[in-house]
Amino acid sequence: MTDIQLRRFFDFDESDLDANRAGRLSIKQDKRMQEFEKDSSKIFRNIGIGLILLNILIVAGFILNVTGGGFSFSTASRDDLIGMAGMCQ
Repeated sequence: MTDIQLRRFFDFDESDLDANRAGRLSIKQDKRMQEFEKDSSKIFRNIGIGLILLNILIVAGFILNVTGGGFSFSTASRDDLIGMAGMCQ
């Protein structure tokens, strides 16, 4: 790619290049980076919340499965406990 094509692709202008040559970001680049960081943290926060909710649903399903059928640890046979261990894997 030529320099002109690179400038268009990355949306650079002369002030951006001057700031980069001086070892810093231009105001426009800094604003773009802050927006990117803000969007990234929203994405990771939403993924984290989703994973927490998924874990809660899995645990709730396990508890309902175990308690819904009248399961009791005090009356469980060895086979019942082995079956529960298999569900956890």
